[in-house]
Amino acid sequence: LKSGVWELLHDAQAQARPDGASTVSFRKALGGLASKVPAAQLPDVSFAYCFISLLHLANERGLEVHGSEGLDDLTVTLPRG
Repeated sequence: LKSGVWELLHDAQAQARPDGASTVSFRKALGGLASKVPAAQLPDVSFAYCFISLLHLANERGLEVHGSEGLDDLTVTLPRG
C-alpha cells in the first residue's frame, strides 16, 4: 500500500504541475488508488491505512503534510528531485 501511495503522489505531482512544483492534494492522489492496489485487497484498504502510509512516507522521504482550512484534505509537499 505504501508504495502505491508513493506512486500516486508522484503521478499527481506530474499531472498537476508539469513545471515541477511539489504540492499535491492527498485526496486527489488517492482517487487513483484502485489502479495501484490489487482488486482482491481493495475492500480491506481504508483511509486510515492510507494515512498511516503517508505518515511513513513523510518520515522516510521528507514529505511535508499540512491540513486544509476546511479539514477536508491534506496538502503534501514532495521534495524536489
